[in-house]
Amino acid sequence: MQRPFHQIILRDGDAEVRLLAVGALAFFNGPALLPDLIAAASDGDWRVRAEAAIVLGRSALTQAVPALLAALDDPFWQVRKEAAVALGRLRAAAATPALTALLRSEVADVRRAAAAALADVGANAALPALRALAADPDVEVRKTAARAAAALARPPH
Repeated sequence: MQRPFHQIILRDGDAEVRLLAVGALAFFNGPALLPDLIAAASDGDWRVRAEAAIVLGRSALTQAVPALLAALDDPFWQVRKEAAVALGRLRAAAATPALTALLRSEVADVRRAAAAALADVGANAALPALRALAADPDVEVRKTAARAAAALARPPH
């Protein structure tokens, strides 16, 4: 029995092919593809891992949360950023401690993504850390953190 075509191209030796394959899976997303997307989140190429995080975040499948939490420790900041965004999209409250830790990242884009994700997950425990970003050297981080803190401080509807 042959493997499905997407499984073959996800294991291609060319990272560009794997990258395109992961992006294409976004259009066919569903629970049956989750194991393949989670495997792509551990690919040897950082671009494939980042794309996998994007697709997993759009999947609305909470089973993706463990793989995305692991991606928050990726050596490439682009992967950490996309994993943070994805966890926010999935409203993964379990990610609060890890996202809060990312607020101390050396990369402004990662800090900004983590701040927005904390608002998305409703992480009220992160309010002090978000407010501390009022002194961040990056203006976009300051703005995003202020919006996130304001959103968390508002009473629910």
